[in-house]
Amino acid sequence: MLFSHGVDSVGLPSIERWRQIFQKAKKQGNFVGVDQEKYPRHFASMIRYHTDLKRLILARYPLPTSLSLAQLDQFIDQEKGNFRVKFT
Repeated sequence: MLFSHGVDSVGLPSIERWRQIFQKAKKQGNFVGVDQEKYPRHFASMIRYHTDLKRLILARYPLPTSLSLAQLDQFIDQEKGNFRVKFT
């Protein structure tokens, strides 16, 4: 999601740079919610992002159920030492 915050700031990639990046996508690269002519001054992009996302990505999946504490404990035991995170 491109954040249209209204100014051309240091380090902000231009819309042309984003186009170049999208051309390198393996399957598809596209703007969602952004008016390319107005970026980075396209303040409606937050609202358009929501509506474009619903229109462009049709697949919907239900959220999985929550893990029980026993399942979480089992996962932590199985993965101990594999990540730089400690559960205490």
